[in-house]
Amino acid sequence: MGDVVLDLRGAQVPKGEVCIAATAVMGDVKIIVPDGVAVELTGYAFMGDRKVSVREAPPGSRVPVVRVAAHAVMGDIRIVDDEHHAPVRRALSSWWESRKERG
Repeated sequence: MGDVVLDLRGAQVPKGEVCIAATAVMGDVKIIVPDGVAVELTGYAFMGDRKVSVREAPPGSRVPVVRVAAHAVMGDIRIVDDEHHAPVRRALSSWWESRKERG
């Protein structure tokens, strides 16, 4: 009945595969993966949502795989890459920095 953020951007994956079991019951789970990884999502959502927002790796490239067994009951499970993690915050920060450089 709360929110969880799991950030895998700094994780070292020697075998090239990570398996995660994520369960959200009246709460949200957000998994942040590095750019360029493949994500495989299984599971179900009941009165909730499961969503993957990552850029796909080029076909034929060998990239790490993140397998997520996601089960949501009245909650959401989102898997995002760095680009989709905080686009508004990044845009505001970029705008602010460019404004300080000009003035």
